[in-house]
Amino acid sequence: MSEKFAHCLRPLFTENLLKDLQAGISLNLVGDHGQGRWRLLEDLQRCALEKPLILAVNMRSYKQSYDGFVSALWQPLGETAGGGDLGSLLTALEKRQQQVIFWLHDFDALLDNPDIDQRYNMDFMGSLNSIKNHYHWSLVCVTSKSYRKYVIIIEGQTKVSPLELTAETLPKLTFEEIRYEVKSRNLPLNSEELALVTKAIHGQLMSYQWLSAIANNLRNQIDVELSVPVRLEKWRKEFRQLQPRVFDVRGGYELSRKIRTWLVAAKARSLVETVIHLVFHPLIVLFEKIVEFFTELVKRRPK
Repeated sequence: MSEKFAHCLRPLFTENLLKDLQAGISLNLVGDHGQGRWRLLEDLQRCALEKPLILAVNMRSYKQSYDGFVSALWQPLGETAGGGDLGSLLTALEKRQQQVIFWLHDFDALLDNPDIDQRYNMDFMGSLNSIKNHYHWSLVCVTSKSYRKYVIIIEGQTKVSPLELTAETLPKLTFEEIRYEVKSRNLPLNSEELALVTKAIHGQLMSYQWLSAIANNLRNQIDVELSVPVRLEKWRKEFRQLQPRVFDVRGGYELSRKIRTWLVAAKARSLVETVIHLVFHPLIVLFEKIVEFFTELVKRRPK
């Protein structure tokens, strides 16, 4: 592993990912929220320096604004947009003959979702395919599950995306990666306390978010009158209390989004097909959500 990757959250994975992207490989990066997906992007930006150019956009912020998405891509270039679509930007980049990585974070905000800007259409998907197939460019679409498990809605019709991307799973943080990250933050911990904090984070869901929460509490001297083990247990309970509410809101939103997607898709079905689809599919998804919810609760139980 190169020394310049030592500061990264996932040093070896980051180095290998950058090599792949510099080789023009495009991919679907799959990882749960709270695992350090955005931190991975920040590490890539630091290690890549100015070569290649990384254009990153959080698609959740622009799912209802195609113009905003295009403007966000133009902004790092220090130029005035020459056109109102992605194709115009690609034409301008083509003239630069520069290696470019397009990083579309939370790309699943555009998927299984009827409430998006209608200009995220087949032309948009065609432009993404142009990026993927360009010898100087690479495309990263970040999602919480495999891109192929979603559909897209174009002009009121559900479609399977024509974009072909290989899925790459974001690996869970290892014990040593967590230990190094905690140590690098210069927190008021002795070696024994460092080991306790590392153990408390390792193997947890949303491990990077949990790590950051612990680091912020230590830095701000929260509950400083308590010992580190007692503080960790107290903070763990407080952190976990937030997770079911986050799940309920996010899970409820995703379920309602899927139902609206099914309703859109139902326009193209016969009456019998529509009834079967709308009755049984929501029940299946609801059952999956319940199983997922209780599985997460079991994983979060103190060992």
